Amino acid sequence: MCVILSLYQQQKDQSMSHKIAETIQALKTLHRDGVGIVAANKKGEIYTNRAMKLSYAKTIELLEKFTALHIHLRQATSGQVSLDNVHFWRRDDWFFAHN
Repeated sequence: MCVILSLYQQQKDQSMSHKIAETIQALKTLHRDGVGIVAANKKGEIYTNRAMKLSYAKTIELLEKFTALHIHLRQATSGQVSLDNVHFWRRDDWFFAHN
């Protein structure tokens, strides 16, 4: 089964960012079949990406730039290991994921 993490930070905390990045890296040992990310900041900037991997450095970069992050770590239980099966999906200004 997949893991979906939703994070919101009111203020930046470098120590907490590293703990979150370490947790995500640990979760990826089981949930290694793709990563979907939606991130937003108070300026209205939105970042989306679906990839097969998410590095520690990229996680830290996202936590430094964005206040809200939603991360889908896929563990394939059915269906192919493919970006087509990695969430998030977008329709207009809405982003969707499910587990």
